[in-house]
Amino acid sequence: MENMENDEEEMNIRYKEMDTLYKKYGDNVKIHLSQYKEQALNINQCGIFKNDEKPHSHILPDSFFEKNILPSDYHDEIINYLSKNNIKLDKNILHLNSSQALCFNLFLPILIENKCDVITADIIPDNVKFAFEHIEDEKEYTNFDLFIEQNNQKYFFEIKYTEPCFGSGDITNQNLQKKYKDVYLDTIKKFKYLERDEKRFFKYYQLFRNMFYCLKGRVYFVFPKARYDLDFTINWLEKKYCPEEYVDNIKIITIDDILENINTKIRDEKLLKHYKLFKEKYIIEDTWSNTNNR
Repeated sequence: MENMENDEEEMNIRYKEMDTLYKKYGDNVKIHLSQYKEQALNINQCGIFKNDEKPHSHILPDSFFEKNILPSDYHDEIINYLSKNNIKLDKNILHLNSSQALCFNLFLPILIENKCDVITADIIPDNVKFAFEHIEDEKEYTNFDLFIEQNNQKYFFEIKYTEPCFGSGDITNQNLQKKYKDVYLDTIKKFKYLERDEKRFFKYYQLFRNMFYCLKGRVYFVFPKARYDLDFTINWLEKKYCPEEYVDNIKIITIDDILENINTKIRDEKLLKHYKLFKEKYIIEDTWSNTNNR
């Protein structure tokens, strides 16, 4: 237990070093998207953040959801797909930094054109089935942003953009404690040391829930290269807790690498124009490079 406490202290020190820089990144993204809203979308009105009921410049006004889908030749196809498949939209879908909207913009054109190998070489463009907002286990109820299945191999995707790391769980909540015992405990026992550290499970609740699916398939965490805080946290917990035989089932893919793959491998002008617009909207200069020690 003493080693765990020392380990936690070391992680907290490292994490605090990144926290200020992460917040700067998030603020810079919002500034960039506010300018994008005015200059690219010609929208000056601010949308209301439901959490504080105040106007924010990086949020679209009500009923402007479709403006969060890139104005490329895929715009109508994406909107039609979401409507036809009754995809449940997040309450913050009007936020220009919505990771759900980013997910649709990033993956749907690739999947429509059956070019999924630019996401990861693990998936070949053949006999691919996919779904957004996928729940694999109705009892456990983790929601994955994207799910791909190919020849009985399952791929689970968790997408992050500017969200602050991963959500925690309330260890004092009786319903969550019951779920811990009834749903998670058997899986927790398969992960190294985790049964002995209930507090850590709840502290990184969302991340562990995602990681647990490495027992059923491959789990991909997708986020901007600039999110070194996410990279550090995922790698640290994976190496410490994940069973050795499943470590290779947990992978990190940066959005920047996907865009690079598209530029390298794709020749279709329709796709290239879409991802040029994607980069203009979502990718900002990496403000961490000169100060981060990965």
